[in-house]
Amino acid sequence: MRRAAFACRIAPASACLVAAALAGCGAPRVGPPAPVEVRHVSHAQGRPSAPTLATQEQRLSDLLRGKPVDVAMQRDGSLRLQAPLRYCFDTGSAELRPACAETLDRLAADARWSGKRVRVTAPTDSAASRSLLLATERASNIRERLEDHGLLDAEISLAAVAQGAVSIVVSDTPQRSARS
Repeated sequence: MRRAAFACRIAPASACLVAAALAGCGAPRVGPPAPVEVRHVSHAQGRPSAPTLATQEQRLSDLLRGKPVDVAMQRDGSLRLQAPLRYCFDTGSAELRPACAETLDRLAADARWSGKRVRVTAPTDSAASRSLLLATERASNIRERLEDHGLLDAEISLAAVAQGAVSIVVSDTPQRSARS
């Protein structure tokens, strides 16, 4: 009996709400609909989360279109950006070339790598008989450029190699050791 009385009190109110909602359906629309903001939300913390590396691959490819930078997902789920040595550095120099510096600035400003592990690898000159010190200085300059232009929340490690291309590899795996 109580349920029936409760339902009778609620039914008229529900009918009014449905009628009001349907009345708005026939009204002419004025202007375009308001834009809808889509945000990635981490339900565990209740705050926005970074897009996945897979979704960033296409966005970064578009951002770096026309630059000699290859952007590709790796089998292990990491994202690799690779550029020729001659695009980034002059022979025997650890100073970034202007075109590469500008590319790194754009990348740092646009990257969504908060909490990610970033590994910067730079080679030494193949023609030079120098030690890996040059490669280490190059990798360090890339890290500094990224940090100076907005990439602050990622753990960045460095690697020096004898030859090859300049690469930046980003993974979802948090880095456990201190910076190198």
